[in-house]
Amino acid sequence: MIVIALAFYRYDEAVAIAYFQEKIKSQFQVLQHVKEECMAWIYLLIAGLFEVGWAISIKYSQGFTRLGPSVATIGLMIFSFGFLSRALRTLPLGTAYTIWTGIGAIGTVFLGIVLFQEPIEVRRLTCIGLIVIGVIGLRLVSPH
Repeated sequence: MIVIALAFYRYDEAVAIAYFQEKIKSQFQVLQHVKEECMAWIYLLIAGLFEVGWAISIKYSQGFTRLGPSVATIGLMIFSFGFLSRALRTLPLGTAYTIWTGIGAIGTVFLGIVLFQEPIEVRRLTCIGLIVIGVIGLRLVSPH
């Protein structure tokens, strides 16, 4: 009788352990997915910043006639596309590409004003504001 009771106890213990192992594994997979998604958004932000960098360096290269800025442009492009491709492993193409170009457009306009004394006009700033709203909206409605 004691042997039978002990066998049921060990069976229940094994079932409980298996249940909790499955729960822990499931939670770990959820955390792993969240981490991948977070990293994808970080990669996308970095890609956008590199896009700003290469757009500005194109201006400094004066039509690829100056060696240093021309090399910098190509290097920044490679990094920008590299980080964009990493982000695209997880994020939807349309959302990621639009946000990438939005970051580039906003950053380039801002740096154009600061570095090259481009005009600050209400119409330009309104359009940039619409881009910002679009980028934020895409981020909020993105399934990832």
